Amino acid sequence: MGEGKSVLAECDGVGHGFLHPIVTDMIMQLLIKGYPMNLKHVISYNTPTVVNIWWSLMKKIVPKHLQRRFHLGCHPEILTGIRLDALYKVRTEEKALLKMIWNVGKQLQVKKKNEEGFNR
Repeated sequence: MGEGKSVLAECDGVGHGFLHPIVTDMIMQLLIKGYPMNLKHVISYNTPTVVNIWWSLMKKIVPKHLQRRFHLGCHPEILTGIRLDALYKVRTEEKALLKMIWNVGKQLQVKKKNEEGFNR
């Protein structure tokens, strides 16, 4: 895996549904106990107030070494006036959401399988 993965996230339009306990639990499972995925950076663009509040609450339980990997509210010059997802093709928001959920599910399955193998 090398140094780990860098995650870029477009947060424009994220609403209160992001605060759902299941979503928060899935994210925290990957961040704190995310073997085999190692995160180098998580860069969030155009973060709304709800995401900033969520992160300020989550910093209370996220270890310091992981906190340094998160960068919220980024507004690089290349993205002035456009969304991050305008730079690559995603057919619909629904397909993008389903793809994200599928990827998270696969990572959790790998994590579970690895934990079962290490606990023997």
